Amino acid sequence: MAYTYSPSKLTQILHANGHAKIKVTSVTEVFGGSINKTYEVQTNGDSLFLKVNDSPHSHDMFKAESRGLELLAKHAKLNIPKPLFITEQEKDHLFFMTHLNGQSNAGDAYTFGVELAQMHKTTNNRFGLSHDNYMGSLPQQNNFQPTWADFFILNRLQPQAKLARDQNRITAETVKKLDRFYGRMNEIFPEENTALIHGDLWSGNFMFTDKGPSIFDPAVAFAHREQDLAMTKLFGAFPVDFYNGYLDTFPVENGFEQRTDAYNLYPILIHVNLFGGGYAHQFSTMLDNYV
Repeated sequence: MAYTYSPSKLTQILHANGHAKIKVTSVTEVFGGSINKTYEVQTNGDSLFLKVNDSPHSHDMFKAESRGLELLAKHAKLNIPKPLFITEQEKDHLFFMTHLNGQSNAGDAYTFGVELAQMHKTTNNRFGLSHDNYMGSLPQQNNFQPTWADFFILNRLQPQAKLARDQNRITAETVKKLDRFYGRMNEIFPEENTALIHGDLWSGNFMFTDKGPSIFDPAVAFAHREQDLAMTKLFGAFPVDFYNGYLDTFPVENGFEQRTDAYNLYPILIHVNLFGGGYAHQFSTMLDNYV
């Protein structure tokens, strides 16, 4: 980062971006993510949340995130952070948004499930989105496609598999198994209407707040709603009442548990490209369940 972001410096930045009544009183770094530096910004009013990144594509990444948050807020009752503005300081890009006040005790997981299910009832006539965005720090294509199979293959798996193969992170044999998986997709996935999904719904991207369940850090698209549900099980499942609330509101077809790994091929492939390590073996093993 180019700057140390003191309260006085952030106050100047806020004033220069149309928030002349706000005075920053303290800045506390928040840890937990691997992509951005993040801060809780206390002010003379409500607290704010700040992301800082100096990578060349960080402005585009923040802009896509902002558009995703706005889309979720338009169609969900969930507590969504409100984007404020994105600005630049030398090589740094700064993204200000409203702060979520997390609860120390567990919140209403059943309501969380109900409200996510209701959001998933927001549909579109094609799979995709009007703009591309990011999954973590990797570009995510959202070209409109007529079917879930086309969308999942062309916009999700193929671009990441090519990147992984070009970097020698997956083997030629794994690519062959993935090609066989493509041929079985219509057998594996149930046919459904598109759904507005969060797109990166693991346990680190939700919390219970004083205003109800919240989701953030989205990678939105109109996709298959089960993709969100599958990812909730990838790095530690959500509370049982979450699934009860969801399924009471919007049941899924039988066999979902057997489809979970199929959806999660995509986020695991993202992890192959971001972190390497044992994720390539996990990806190959997951494919073995279907080919």
